[in-house]
Amino acid sequence: MFNLSNLEVLNLERNRLTLLPPEISLLHQLRVLNVNHNQLSCLPEELPKLVNIKELFLNHNNIDEFPFALKSLETLELAGNKLKTLPDAVADMNNLKVLNMDSNQISIFPRVLCYLPNLENLNLWSGACFMQRFLTPQ
Repeated sequence: MFNLSNLEVLNLERNRLTLLPPEISLLHQLRVLNVNHNQLSCLPEELPKLVNIKELFLNHNNIDEFPFALKSLETLELAGNKLKTLPDAVADMNNLKVLNMDSNQISIFPRVLCYLPNLENLNLWSGACFMQRFLTPQ
C-alpha cells in the first residue's frame, strides 16, 4: 500500500488497528487520513512527514497525547480518546479550522487554542472539565 505515491484519501476506520506503521509517511500526497474507531494508543513519529495532510480523523481510539504540530492540517478530530491536554506545539497549526476534542479528559482549557488564528469550530463538550474552570481567568 505504501507504494501508492498518488494516494490522497485513506480510510482505515473500524479495522481494530493498534498502530499505524512508520511507512505511512511514504504517502506524500495524502490529504485525508481516517483511522476512527480503532485501538490506537499512540501515533508514529513519522506522522509530521505527511506535509500535505489537510484532514486527520482519530476519533474513538485510546490516544492519550497528540505530540505533533501538523502545519498543513485544517481539520483535526480527536473525540473519544484519553487526552488531558494539548502540547504548545499545536500553536503552530495556523491552518487549523476545525478541532473536535469532545469526550476526552481535558480539565483545564488548553491555552494553546488561543493562538490558532483560523480556528472556526471548536468542540470540547462532554469532557472532564467544568465550564466554570474554562471561563474563569487565570
